[in-house]
Amino acid sequence: MANLNSGTSGYPAALDTSPDLTDGSSGDEIVSAHQDGRGAAIVAIETELGTDPAGSTTDVKTRLAVAIEDNGQIKSSVIVATSPTAVSYAAGVFTISENRNVYQSGNLVQWRAVTVSGFTTTDGFIPLDDTPVQSSEGSGFGLSINLLPTATTSQVWVRGSIQGGHSAGARRCVALFLAGSTSAVTAFMSAAGPIAAMQMVNFDYRVTTVSTATTTYAVRVSGMEAGTYTLNGESGAGLFGNAAESTLSVYEIAN
Repeated sequence: MANLNSGTSGYPAALDTSPDLTDGSSGDEIVSAHQDGRGAAIVAIETELGTDPAGSTTDVKTRLAVAIEDNGQIKSSVIVATSPTAVSYAAGVFTISENRNVYQSGNLVQWRAVTVSGFTTTDGFIPLDDTPVQSSEGSGFGLSINLLPTATTSQVWVRGSIQGGHSAGARRCVALFLAGSTSAVTAFMSAAGPIAAMQMVNFDYRVTTVSTATTTYAVRVSGMEAGTYTLNGESGAGLFGNAAESTLSVYEIAN
């Protein structure tokens, strides 16, 4: 703390004092220290505030009021968050949280998969013609998934990787059924290969109409001529220690 009449200022480290001066013949004689102390205080204040402390506003008070309430708390309007982040405000305290139920476009919302391991056989087949594959043709082998999409605006993709051999045909067929339909919405066929040899059918399918009801996504699989189809194997037997697998997956993607 400094006495401004002494010619110095202790600001900003401490507040100064400024004892009253008196007029008259018996009063204080005006000396340079009186003005020097006050000048030093002014310079100290300017240095502490810096240049143009009001910025683009009219004065410092107006600038502070942009973000600070009269009681010193930060205004609730200072921080704005966009989805999926949310901001709550109480008594000058901001709490930032993430809403995990809100997804950005392209985010994976949910995923389901089913895998069948080891060989299984069936005598049903899917005819090679220009009619939709029926739910009575081929075999499902348990490759079915129930999924409840969270929004009709989502994208739902079905992905399959199905392998097997057929005793009498060169091609394999995988047909996709939605919501228990009797006719397949689409079908995928392998390239012609050796009869009986195990072949892979891989596919991706985007569901065109998404419902927020629980939907069943299922495939029917077989060869395309009368004979015996062996899932995950050939000629009625497994391969690779009977460790071959076929998989069906369903993905919901935020749009």
